[in-house]
Amino acid sequence: MEKINELYNKVKNLEDVLSEYNSSKNKIKRLETDIKTAEAFLKGGDKQRIASKIKDCEKELRKVESEIKKIDLCSKDCHSLSDIKMMFEFVEEENIIANKATQYLESLIYPIYVSSKQVEESFKPMSFKENFVPQKGDFKVLKINLEINDFFSLLKSREELLLNCLNLFKKTLRLELECAIPSKICCYADEKYLFLLLLTPTTEESAEEHFFKDLTFVGIDYLNQLENVIDIFNEIFKANLCKLLLKCEITCEDIEDTNLFLSQTEYFITNIEEWKLDCAMKEIITLSKKERKWETVDWLEEKSLTKNLIGQHFNQSTFYFSLETLNNTKLLPKEISETLFRILLCIKILLSCKSKRTEKAEKIVERALSKMMSHNVQGHLLHHFIFFADLTVLVRLFSSSPIAENLTNIREEEFFTISRISTELTKSLNDSLLLLKVYFKEKHYDFMLFVDKFVPEKSKMAFEINFFNLLYANICDYILCIKYIDNEKVADLSRLIQYVLDLSSQVPNGCIEQFKRLESFSFIFRSPIGEIAENVHTLQVTYKDLSILLGLLFKPSKEIKMILEVFDTPN
Repeated sequence: MEKINELYNKVKNLEDVLSEYNSSKNKIKRLETDIKTAEAFLKGGDKQRIASKIKDCEKELRKVESEIKKIDLCSKDCHSLSDIKMMFEFVEEENIIANKATQYLESLIYPIYVSSKQVEESFKPMSFKENFVPQKGDFKVLKINLEINDFFSLLKSREELLLNCLNLFKKTLRLELECAIPSKICCYADEKYLFLLLLTPTTEESAEEHFFKDLTFVGIDYLNQLENVIDIFNEIFKANLCKLLLKCEITCEDIEDTNLFLSQTEYFITNIEEWKLDCAMKEIITLSKKERKWETVDWLEEKSLTKNLIGQHFNQSTFYFSLETLNNTKLLPKEISETLFRILLCIKILLSCKSKRTEKAEKIVERALSKMMSHNVQGHLLHHFIFFADLTVLVRLFSSSPIAENLTNIREEEFFTISRISTELTKSLNDSLLLLKVYFKEKHYDFMLFVDKFVPEKSKMAFEINFFNLLYANICDYILCIKYIDNEKVADLSRLIQYVLDLSSQVPNGCIEQFKRLESFSFIFRSPIGEIAENVHTLQVTYKDLSILLGLLFKPSKEIKMILEVFDTPN
């Protein structure tokens, strides 16, 4: 029985083994099938498809890497020429390229400010400029990266970007080199930068200490090595030369030195005397056509007008006008418009020119000034005073000129315009006494402030006399227009009239025609009817004035009627 059980178990186990065998056999078959399928897949066109797929993946990978590089470049500033080259290689968007290029350009040129002590220690300009005189103050040093020349070479294949960057560079350089010329610049260099030391002190202050290492003086001619931008430097230097000439802040040597630097260029001046005349004439014509500005100059204190221009004697025989007529300061205002001051500087240049075209220049000047001064002035009282001051100077300057009569007539009209505007009453006499006192005080103060600045010493009294004469007449006319007044206001007006009369205490009252009239108004306002009757023949008023005032201040009566009859009867 045990053997039977044992055999049964063996048979049972054999079935399990057989089942596993069959299962494994099936797996092998499936694997063999898969292998055959794989082998078939690897044969023929399938290999080509895989290779193509690999190439596509590699291409996509390079594209992604390029995008990553592009994003990286766009997110950072360009600090070197190699950065710009990579930008051109990986970035296609023109606006991004332009933005990065201009940012990089702006980093290539910038000013720094150094103290006079550091100038002497680090730059030693006195060793290279014979006429350099050490001055106190701070100085500008323009620091230019030497990559700038290669940068513009790189841009030559991109015409629009090149033009935009050149314009930006010109704008920056024009600002930083304002009024600088070669004779006023010391040029230094190290391995990476060019340093332009401007020898004229600046109003800017040095905020920090700068360190300069291994600087070499290279001279202004070094700029010629910057072949891609030297033309911009030349253009700016010639423009600055003209600016300094028009300010009368230049010497013969400065002009000659700058012109020597510009030789062999289109900016070279072939005839300096004719160039000076052209600069002055163009400036006068431009100023005469511009909209009038109202900035003023204390012109008699400006040395640029009083000292000789570039050391030459004036040849005034060919001109109607002469600056010598401006020597008597009592006949001249303290201040004039900045525009006229600049024109006077131009006239000074014309007087120093040795040119055959001076007669033609004189006629152009006269025509331009005559047209400019014929324009009506609108606006603030200050503008009329400035215009009057300008006319005063021109009348003196062109006293022998054909335009003198016209200028004199315009000046006379302007005098009456000033008198009219300055004495117009813009406050009601019904306002409080305190407010009216302040108003008239300020009116007189402001007027005399303008008179002091813009009217010659000899004419100031005439202006003040006319001011009070018209002011008093206007006050009288305003009073005569009052329809009703109470006792309190009568007292206030009486005090106000006396206050306004006292404002003219510095002027002989006999010179003010309306003084006695307003004084009579004051007497009538503060006096009872009986006192008015007793002094009726001393009143300096018209019959109409007296009639209106008595009707305003008193009730109708026989006494008033009698006063008017007596007043109308010759004494």
